[in-house]
Amino acid sequence: MLALDLPGFGRSAKPDVSYSVDFFVEKLARFLDQKQISRATLVGNSMGGLIAMAFALRHPRRIDKLILVDPAGVTRLPLWTMRVAMWLLANGGGPLSRRVPRVPAPMIAALFTAVFPTRPDLAERFVRSYNRAIASDEYPAHLRSAFRSVWGVLRKPMHLQAREIAAPTLIFWGARDYLVPVTAARGLRKTIPHSRLIIYSQSGHCPMVDQPERWNRDVEAFLDGKPVGR
Repeated sequence: MLALDLPGFGRSAKPDVSYSVDFFVEKLARFLDQKQISRATLVGNSMGGLIAMAFALRHPRRIDKLILVDPAGVTRLPLWTMRVAMWLLANGGGPLSRRVPRVPAPMIAALFTAVFPTRPDLAERFVRSYNRAIASDEYPAHLRSAFRSVWGVLRKPMHLQAREIAAPTLIFWGARDYLVPVTAARGLRKTIPHSRLIIYSQSGHCPMVDQPERWNRDVEAFLDGKPVGR
């Protein structure tokens, strides 16, 4: 199993590029080539789920199975999320400079509370982690890549193209996802031909983080060819 930090995130390089979904698909293809992996199961959460779907459409022969966790690009974003996105685009989409807009602390707290509505301990942990990241020399470049990635997600709707995904697909969704609402879950399940859906009633946007034991069991069952979801 390989966990990839996409360009612009984590400890990967943060170049001054578009950070479109197509850009990430190309980088993922090159990564698999470098690892000499001709066919793989992709697991993606949120924007990662959107990238996984886009990759499966562009490189269908390279996909064994797909695992999508609250993927972006398949539903209209809630109004509050759109307002945050517009703030990000208005304040951070341009060239990198020494003057970097500081994301307001209440916005950061609200974001992680929405991501982990049933796990305040996790929300607090991610807020602390983000506050530490602000002190990093890479923070301006990270903020730029994050802003542009938001724009890339908004420009790549996937709710229609997803019907062309041929790989067996397992879809996870948190019933209390306030970023990508669960109302889109069953629609995506019907759109992707060979897909199954599992909804976690007490999860938010990241079921693999707030219910890791259950999520790991379901993923392992799916990879082993056992019936999971509905």
